[in-house]
Amino acid sequence: MAKNKNNHHSMFCSDKVFKFFFDSEKGKVYLSDDISPEFVLLMDNFMNEKYEVVYLKLIEKCPVCNSNLSKNGTDRFLLNKNREIKKQKYVCKDKECQEHTRACLDKFIDKNCNYTQDLREFGLNTSLIDYCSYDKKSDLIELLTGVLIPRSTVYYHEKALSDEYLDKKEKEMTGMIKELGIEPEGVYHYDEQVLWVNTEIKLRMTILCATTNLIICDEIIDGKDFDKSTIKKFLKKSLKGLKLKAIVTDGYRSYPSIIKALGAIHQKCVFHKMQTLMKKVIKTLNKLNRKIKNNTEKIEKNKLKITELKSKNHHKRGRISLKDKKRQKYSGKIKKLEKENRTLRTSIRQNKSKIDEIQKYTDKISLMFKSKTKETVLKRFNKLKDKIEELPEEIATFIEKLSKDINNTLNHIKNNDIPNTNNKIEGYFKITLPRYLKRTFRTEKGLNTKLRLNRIRWTKRNVIKNKIKKSAGF
Repeated sequence: MAKNKNNHHSMFCSDKVFKFFFDSEKGKVYLSDDISPEFVLLMDNFMNEKYEVVYLKLIEKCPVCNSNLSKNGTDRFLLNKNREIKKQKYVCKDKECQEHTRACLDKFIDKNCNYTQDLREFGLNTSLIDYCSYDKKSDLIELLTGVLIPRSTVYYHEKALSDEYLDKKEKEMTGMIKELGIEPEGVYHYDEQVLWVNTEIKLRMTILCATTNLIICDEIIDGKDFDKSTIKKFLKKSLKGLKLKAIVTDGYRSYPSIIKALGAIHQKCVFHKMQTLMKKVIKTLNKLNRKIKNNTEKIEKNKLKITELKSKNHHKRGRISLKDKKRQKYSGKIKKLEKENRTLRTSIRQNKSKIDEIQKYTDKISLMFKSKTKETVLKRFNKLKDKIEELPEEIATFIEKLSKDINNTLNHIKNNDIPNTNNKIEGYFKITLPRYLKRTFRTEKGLNTKLRLNRIRWTKRNVIKNKIKKSAGF
């Protein structure tokens, strides 16, 4: 640290980076205009004393004639509307030029705006992590930076910056994908997600690469426009020029013919098959369990009534005289309740037997889908099919329907790179647009902004990071 002629302390850093020195007597910090104002806010956290910040031009030359400049006062500027800084004004020393200029922070702060670019992008950066209301974003900004900013301003900043911000982030992701050599490998998941924009039904049509997790295409269409031809056009357009080996879907009836026309192997989701079965099975099991519970409760109530009637009979035993009308009456009621209990117990045993039977065949179907060879699957399937008339109704109906497309359900067995479920794309939907957000958005722009943010996050976490981990041997 050296002393100047005015006995002021000065600190210098490389001129290639920025000009920076502290005037201890005047309590001023001078920064060149290529230093982000965020640096000022960072310094405020470490400086105990109040100080004044003055921004200088990095190159103090006239922009018109390249002559030297003379300082000519300062302009006051309220950074983030709560921190005063000053911009140095200049005038050209050339008397013929007399050009006026000043330190410029336009690359950090937009014209006619007081907020830094980082603060304006805060809401969008927060949305990259999770959904957050504008009120909460405003509270977070105040908590982390001390800047009081209305929710309406947060909304305005996001609206103004979102397209440019998202384009930049998407370009970064695309560049990293190309750099890492990540490409679709021919096996894809396809599905639709139902959602709403201002009470209007929308369909989100998505294709995901099964091996790299790449988002091949993710589009929103009106619910009224969705039909078989829409699916066909979407798949054909999205997969044009890409490797195509197989497509995994749920059980929608239009898929087989569409995928066959594309020349791809069709794998139906085994999980959806079991889910379809279990919906009917659980409904039946719940009904049977309710009957068992109700019958058990009736038996207990009848037992209490029998005990009460016996107590009124003073627990007398032996044959009842025909003249003893009261005991005859009580005895008749007891016999009736005991008979009812026997009937109820029989019903309970029958219902328990039905439950055991349904669960037994459900387990057999589950085991069938877990088989490691196609021959084993078909052997177990045919055994069930041969005695279809003896099966419970829910199981018989399932086996009958499965017989029509059993081959499309088993393509994964001989092709290890084909997943047997569509769970990956279901997980993608739940992560990028959870159920609680499906009715939140009032405009398509708001919905698309949210989806673009979450696609960026998905790509970073599940595509790029996965590739880096695999390359590193993890």
